[in-house]
Parts: sequence; structure tokens; C-alpha cells
Amino acid sequence: MIFAFTSRLNMLAMTRNIRILKQSIDTCLKGEAEQCWNYELSNIERVGLIHDPNGPKLWCQTLEE
Repeated sequence: MIFAFTSRLNMLAMTRNIRILKQSIDTCLKGEAEQCWNYELSNIERVGLIHDPNGPKLWCQTLEE
């Protein structure tokens, strides 16, 4: 399930405005990805991921791990 999400997120990152994607990442997550984002990552990790210049690439890598 997580790989289906991260694959879709990578595709969105190539075709959508990255700023908008960064602002709404938490509303896109479901299931395991949502659990990871909300309960396994600290606030510092979430903020770092959102503001990292690699954006979705790093989000996907983190969620997949």
C-alpha cells in the first residue's frame, strides 16, 4: 500500500506545483503513510521533510523505510 502511494506522489510531484503539494501533504496520506507521518515522525522530522529541497523524493524514501 505504501508503495502505491509513494509512486502516485512521485508522479504528482512531476506534474503539479510543488508548493501546493508541500502545503497539503498531510491531507493526502491514508493508512500506513498517515500513521507514519502523524505518529512515527517528530515535528522536527516533518518540518524538515516538508522544507527539504528534494521534497517528495525524500518524503517517499522516508515513508517507504
